[in-house]
Amino acid sequence: MKKLITIILLQLAFLSSPFAQPKFNDSKLAHEYYRNKEYSKAVIFFEELYNSTKSKSYLTFYLNCLWELEKYDEAEKVLKKEIRKNPNDASLHVELGTSYKKQGDEEKANAKFESAIKKLQPKTNDVYHLANAYTRIREYVYAEKTYLEGRKLLKNNNLFRNQLANIYMYQRKHDLMINEYLFWMLERPDNIKHVKNRLNSMLMIDVEDNMYQMIKTEIIKRIQKSPDIDSYSELLIWLYVQKKEFRKAYIQSKALDIKRNERGTEIYKLANLAVNNKSYELAKEIYGFVMKYGPESSVYYLARKNYLNSSYLLLKENRDFSSEQLGLLEKEYEAAMSEFGSYPQSASIMLDFAHLKAFYLHDTDGAIVILDRIIAMSNVEPELYGLSKLELADIQLMNGDIWEAALLYGQVEKANESNPIGHEAKFRKAKLYYYSGNFHWAQALLDVLKASTSKLIANNAFELADLINSNTALDTSESAMKLFAKADMLNYQRQTSISLLTYDSIISLFPGHSLADEVYLRKGDIHFSEKDYSNALICYETITSNFPNETLGDNALFKLASLHESQLGNSETALELYQKLLTDYPSSIFVAESRKRFRILRGDDPTLPETQNIDNLEIN
Repeated sequence: MKKLITIILLQLAFLSSPFAQPKFNDSKLAHEYYRNKEYSKAVIFFEELYNSTKSKSYLTFYLNCLWELEKYDEAEKVLKKEIRKNPNDASLHVELGTSYKKQGDEEKANAKFESAIKKLQPKTNDVYHLANAYTRIREYVYAEKTYLEGRKLLKNNNLFRNQLANIYMYQRKHDLMINEYLFWMLERPDNIKHVKNRLNSMLMIDVEDNMYQMIKTEIIKRIQKSPDIDSYSELLIWLYVQKKEFRKAYIQSKALDIKRNERGTEIYKLANLAVNNKSYELAKEIYGFVMKYGPESSVYYLARKNYLNSSYLLLKENRDFSSEQLGLLEKEYEAAMSEFGSYPQSASIMLDFAHLKAFYLHDTDGAIVILDRIIAMSNVEPELYGLSKLELADIQLMNGDIWEAALLYGQVEKANESNPIGHEAKFRKAKLYYYSGNFHWAQALLDVLKASTSKLIANNAFELADLINSNTALDTSESAMKLFAKADMLNYQRQTSISLLTYDSIISLFPGHSLADEVYLRKGDIHFSEKDYSNALICYETITSNFPNETLGDNALFKLASLHESQLGNSETALELYQKLLTDYPSSIFVAESRKRFRILRGDDPTLPETQNIDNLEIN
């Protein structure tokens, strides 16, 4: 019993001694000296800490201090001693090789690096350990050799796919990197997500676009060799989407959909992406493909609805639509209404159809009938119910029933105080006050909306508030502004001829007023919508010539360039105008679209990045 107590006391004494464990303060002080690059002080502590613990972490810091102090002989002595104790620890040979390399002895360094690999044991963890040691010192060639030797020792060529791919990426051996990633992707389904992330990182820094071509070529080659492996097709579709080559993605997605009998469930997502990128024609084509599956497809109704919506968005985007196109779209909506009926499930289609009728087909009575049906439904979604009331209010305002419109806006606002629909209702009520010339009440609402969580509503509130403030500050009578607001309401109500006369009266009654550029922009937009391009041209040119430094200067210039490009067919003039916008208004919100159109008109390769096509804005 006495002997046992003696042993326990001796163990406790050892554990409490400074040689058994590092002192916390010593470790903290050592690291502090190291961070401050006081290596002569840090080395003393790390030596003591390593000797007392034999921790690899302290050895690393100890060696780094010796190297910083150029005490290479001492470092070599320490490492050789450790190697004698642990001859199978390959990482110690890496450290010794590093020491030789720091002295400039490449031959001895490489010999040590090679010997470390020769000592490698057929154990997965040993391979990782040694390869990581090389990776830490950026000896990627030896890290690569380690993984390849590990495959041989473990007799499995499928090991270390992800790790080797990363090493090849560091070495810029992109063809080998892609090869490893594509093999690794097949090991389990989740790997494809990681591969996409890594490849996407490479695509983002691939200025010359070589990576995209390399990845695409390799995937296509594998699809041709192994057509039964769907993962390759999935990755190719993803790759096309990254470059916004949606038609190519559609061709692959269509084949995969048919092969897997997915009935449009996956390819439908691609159509939504096409819509988000304003590729409405292609979106219609994809939705049409999904619709061929009929109601048996779980996304049939959504495809039917979004097909109509894409047609509507395409019509709005082009602006230059014919009555025949409108009539065709009306028939498509009527066919959908006939198929789905007036039920809560089809309320969103009904809402879109009502908007088309009121604001494009000028059938406000028909639009009101549809909206009344939605509002009368007992179990329609609250959001659709609110949107339908907003649409009805807009139509009442267009019909001149201001009080009914105000009542409906108020009802929606009160029922949706803390959500975007309520904010939208408040904004439209503010516009109603504006149209009526009640600027004080309009400003009160707009001031609240400037803090809206909806960026669009907040921006619209700022824009309208700025219009009112900028053009009433020096005009206490507000006469010109009230006339302008009246013209805006007439324009909204589609009384364009009277609206144009009212805008003109502002120019004649208030010469030199700050509203002049706003007037010409409004007039230009009206003429454009009525396909009176010659007068639209005059209005936009008046702004760019007489008011280039006003807030609408870039807006008018962009519309002028678009007019020459799309309606007048003057590509050279459009090219010059887009270049002028890029040069004179570098911070304009129209810069991105102008640059895109500039590149297309100049004949640049759209698949190449902008830095390769436009080093400057000189016209070649």
